[in-house]
Amino acid sequence: MIKHLQKYLFWVILLPVIVVSVYIGYFMTDRYAAEAAVMVKQNNQGPSVSGLGEALGLGSATSAEDERLLLAYVHSPDLLAKVQEELDLHAHYTSPDIDWYSRLPEDATREDFLEYYRNHVSIAQDGTTGLLEIEAQAFTPEFALDLNRWLLQFSESFVNEINQALADQQVAFMREEVERTQDVLRVEKQALLNFQNTNRTFSPEGQSQALSSVINTLESELVQEETQLSQFQSYLNEDAPQIVSTRSRIAALRQEIERQKSRLVGQGDDNLNELNAEYNNLLLNLEFATNAYTTALSAFEQARSEASRKLRNLVVVSSPQLAEEARYPDRTYWIITWLLGAFLVFAIARLILSIVREHKD
Repeated sequence: MIKHLQKYLFWVILLPVIVVSVYIGYFMTDRYAAEAAVMVKQNNQGPSVSGLGEALGLGSATSAEDERLLLAYVHSPDLLAKVQEELDLHAHYTSPDIDWYSRLPEDATREDFLEYYRNHVSIAQDGTTGLLEIEAQAFTPEFALDLNRWLLQFSESFVNEINQALADQQVAFMREEVERTQDVLRVEKQALLNFQNTNRTFSPEGQSQALSSVINTLESELVQEETQLSQFQSYLNEDAPQIVSTRSRIAALRQEIERQKSRLVGQGDDNLNELNAEYNNLLLNLEFATNAYTTALSAFEQARSEASRKLRNLVVVSSPQLAEEARYPDRTYWIITWLLGAFLVFAIARLILSIVREHKD
């Protein structure tokens, strides 16, 4: 029995190889390929994304991120649906002119169709140049060229859409920031106005300066009166009218100075020192709100300017060309591969049979 198997083993293994080789060599339909090389280029002209947007994680995506997204998009069901609508890939891939093995079954599911599409459309990044290489395979050179052109067109639209969506997000966020800071500025202005109306003063700081000037003047008059009193005391009696009147003016000046100082640093609602501190806090809040509003408004105008121009461009470095000869299938490669595989199987089977025969003997 084992001798009988060894006798026909060569033909049992070789026959499928012959059948497959004949099928690949004479019956398998040629496939043509159209290639294109592209890159996502960043537009460096014009102002950059605002610091406020970057700080909040709203900066523009980098070209490398766009390329990674594009790699996934080319094999996505969304792009397949768009290309199907324009070219009717299903009809082309299920054509009866295509051989049985290479043809997409008529009753193929959406998942099968997507897998078939991914096997015939490839996108990869060249490690040397960094370019994205897009290859589209079809069973006529014209269809392969049209397919690649539509892939490029939809890819460019995709790059524009994702960047426009990000730009719109930035504009919307900056608009919200402008409205928020504007509300804060309005509240701070009203708080300052309420303070001025309640205390009936435009600027406690200015009023404090004026009051300090009055105190300085009164103190200067006090010094003069005290000097005058010393002179009178040098040659007049204590009950002289000049001394009495001078002492009266000195007492009045001291009383007025104390009263003005109490207004400046004393206690109560008329305390200019506390009013001035509160006023300065209100001014500081108003200044901060004004600066925040100015920054937000500038960022909004900048984001709106960026949204009106292209942030990324899909640059076609190498356009697809009409193929003059079929690239697939590589008949020599596949026939040699099948032959090598067959001889490997033959050798293993021969070895197994030899081992079994030796054990029986």
